Amino acid sequence: MAARALSVVGVSTFVTCCWTIVSGTATALCDIYEWDQLGSPGVLDPTCFGFPLEGFRIFSKCSTVRNMEVGLKEVPMDVDTLCLVLQVRTIPTGSFSRYQNLTRLYLCGSFHVSARAFSGIANLRHLGIGGEYIRHVITIDMDEQVFGGLENLTRLDLRNVVMFEALQKNLFKPLHRIQVIDLSENRVHRIYRLTTMLQSLVSVRILGLKRNGVVAARALDCISTTNLTNSTVFSPRISILDLSSNELKIVEENSFCNFPHLTVFKADATGLKVINLLSSGIKSIEILSLNAMKIYLKIKDVCTVVSRLGVRNLTVAQNFISSLPAESFEGCSSLLSLNMSDNRLWAFTNDMAKKLLNLRSLVLSVNKIKSLDLCTPGFPNVLSNLTHLDLSFNRITNIGSGRLFCLANLETIDLSSNYLVFLEKDTFVGLDRLQSLRLDYNKLFLLENFYFDHLSSVRVLGLRGNSIKTNNRSLVAMNKLQELSITFETHETLNIKQEELTSLTLEAKQSITLICENNCSLLEVLNISAPQIYIDSCMDLPLKSVKQLHLHENHAVDCFPLGISETEHLGLTSFTNVEHLYYSSSANMHFYKSFSPLNGSLQLLHNLHYLHLGNLKLDIKKSFLTPEQLFWNLTHLRTLILEDTGIEHFTDTMFRDLVSLELLIFKSQPVKTLQEGLFDHMESLRYIYLNDVPLDCSCEQAWIRRWVATHPQVRVPKLGIHTCSLGSQKMNYLHFLEKDCSLMVGYPLFIGTFSFHMLFLITALLYHKMRWYLLYLFYMLRTWWDYRGRRDRQRQYDFDAFVSYSSCDEAWVVREFLPNLEERGPPFFKVCLHGRDFEVGKDIMDNIVDSIYRSRWVVCLISRHYLRSHWCSLEVRMATYRLLAERKDSLVMVFLEKVSTRSLSRYHQLAKLVKKKTYLEWEEDLVQQPLFWARLRKAIGGDGIEQQEIVVK
Repeated sequence: MAARALSVVGVSTFVTCCWTIVSGTATALCDIYEWDQLGSPGVLDPTCFGFPLEGFRIFSKCSTVRNMEVGLKEVPMDVDTLCLVLQVRTIPTGSFSRYQNLTRLYLCGSFHVSARAFSGIANLRHLGIGGEYIRHVITIDMDEQVFGGLENLTRLDLRNVVMFEALQKNLFKPLHRIQVIDLSENRVHRIYRLTTMLQSLVSVRILGLKRNGVVAARALDCISTTNLTNSTVFSPRISILDLSSNELKIVEENSFCNFPHLTVFKADATGLKVINLLSSGIKSIEILSLNAMKIYLKIKDVCTVVSRLGVRNLTVAQNFISSLPAESFEGCSSLLSLNMSDNRLWAFTNDMAKKLLNLRSLVLSVNKIKSLDLCTPGFPNVLSNLTHLDLSFNRITNIGSGRLFCLANLETIDLSSNYLVFLEKDTFVGLDRLQSLRLDYNKLFLLENFYFDHLSSVRVLGLRGNSIKTNNRSLVAMNKLQELSITFETHETLNIKQEELTSLTLEAKQSITLICENNCSLLEVLNISAPQIYIDSCMDLPLKSVKQLHLHENHAVDCFPLGISETEHLGLTSFTNVEHLYYSSSANMHFYKSFSPLNGSLQLLHNLHYLHLGNLKLDIKKSFLTPEQLFWNLTHLRTLILEDTGIEHFTDTMFRDLVSLELLIFKSQPVKTLQEGLFDHMESLRYIYLNDVPLDCSCEQAWIRRWVATHPQVRVPKLGIHTCSLGSQKMNYLHFLEKDCSLMVGYPLFIGTFSFHMLFLITALLYHKMRWYLLYLFYMLRTWWDYRGRRDRQRQYDFDAFVSYSSCDEAWVVREFLPNLEERGPPFFKVCLHGRDFEVGKDIMDNIVDSIYRSRWVVCLISRHYLRSHWCSLEVRMATYRLLAERKDSLVMVFLEKVSTRSLSRYHQLAKLVKKKTYLEWEEDLVQQPLFWARLRKAIGGDGIEQQEIVVK
């Protein structure tokens, strides 16, 4: 009952719901992912040091594992892909034997691997040790039988293992079925050292040796029966060899004899002299990669190698090639694919193309090409076999008319990120087989009717990143179009006539009007980024076939009623079959917006499985969206992602219908209120992720502990790395909960802290209001004790007057006050001055109280300096309290200068005395001064009976 009575809960309360108390499903070291739950990029993006992760079922990544037994307790038993960052000395035998479903295992750190450390995981197919992009140096040593039990392993990656040269020769012998070995970044300076270790592995087909510091390939690296005993034969038939990022300045004759027939040979970023490959022992290469070479690359030599070794696919990107004579391509006629991207080419001419008659794919992206000169009337068969042409990221301003007519078999052309402003009538004439045309991110602003007349076979058209003002009827000819993406400048109407359209992406700064003449019955993917979306008709709503819907920066989805110019709010009611929805609101809302498209229509999407909501803060703030009923009726929803939605208060009925929800993700999501019972209906919930959720250290709401304890199937990966704020201090959140939070100490802790704060406040208040009364009472009692037994009539005073004054007025006291009272008489008065008569070494407060008590009168010399003095204020308070305690006049107050009533009001004791008593003031006029001294002497020199108190103002 006490838990239900709490209505406002801190951010830490929200996180507590994700903490399993007993089951240990709230991990401290490990992230856990399932492949079928990965959705939008940037939400859940699992990685593991460059190792492949595609297609995993359950993936777990554990960081900073200092104890194998403790760290592996957080890993699910049914995991199939495991990534560990280890800080242990040894991996013992059989460490992973409990994970029978494990197929991929990746380890990073510095450690010793014991013999048969991987035994018991017979299903393991890929083992990776080390990893890419590791900044620190790791050291790994292995026993000879480390790979024992891995007979079914097909891929082995050993990266950054600096002790590789010390590994045993027979280390890889148990790996009978190994097909891929990647030994990148291991300082394997001699290829011979490696070939001797791999010579018995018949199944190896792929060998990676990147970044190993191999300077030379020597003839001794070749293992053959001609130079060794018959018992030593290099058995693997390597088809893919990667020697990228080595020096490789020297390639001796027959040094690559163990790799005679290569499907792929990569020598990127090396100093390889390509012509030396002809004598290296390699007899054939199908794919040759020579990117970013460290020496000047002679294309003529490359083409000689292409011709002699039968190369079909050549990549020479990032080589600063600016211009080439056509003769350079002599010998490259057998090429089927040529990639010359990211160079400095100014042109690719018809003369060059003539040398590449069999080319199927040509990639010339990221160059400086300004115009096309591929086809000329006299050579209609140039590049006639070409099917793919990539000219993206160049400087083409005009393609021209009929410049592509010779590319009769072209299927895809990419002209994105150029400077095209317009297209001529016959630009694409002759491209009768073209299926994909990319014109994204150019300068196109007008689509004329004739632009695409010759492209009836196109299935994919990209026009994103342009500023199209009008599209006229330019798309009519593309009756087989399946995928269309286009960016409009502001307002535009798109009339879709294509019956086969399956994917549509539209962008506009203000609004888009969509007309579907054929009801868009095959459209499944719709991606629109625009503040306003209008559907042509409210009567026969199209888009019912859409299954994936992405609405970005949107705040209105409306339709036009028949015969009425005004629009009606449609929301998402037209998308009744959508399964995957992403929606984000527009940051620039128009003044007439009064509700959100999600209101009342999201609940109608009964087939919705995936929902990602973002940037709804303004909708929530302005009450355009009612979050209470937002998720009702979504009984089939499996994934819910809330990214900075602005929903801060979660009630117990908000998620009542999410009975099928399996994955709940909060990203940059503020939470203030979380009511008990919120998760009671989520019977299928399996994962809760907290990404960039700020936490406070708090122990509120014990009901969440009970809920988590009864739902052990819910996992909260990596909650252990979250920190919480306790004032300015940062603490580990789980450690805080375990150490400081308990259901039994909450109420006593509250009572104790409440009592302490109340006592502190009362003490502070009393001290502020009555501290002087209490202080004077203390000194008065002490003085009474010292003078006990004496009667008041018998009291002996040591001074006639104690003078209270500011040190700034000391000159007036010495010049005027003392001579007139002590030297001129009779009577002669004895006055007490703090600078002259205080006892040396005695406490200041004791001196003040004793001097006041030993004097018949207290004379206060008031000035502006006096009012600003702390000690003067103390003395006048003590004198006032003596006046009240003894009930006799003993105070004379002298105002040395004019002081306004407003200034005096800050000192209520003085102000009260001035209002009740008559007073005198010091006169600067010499004629008036004798009268002043006479009246003052009379006040001090009384005969001991009560006199009226004189205040000199």
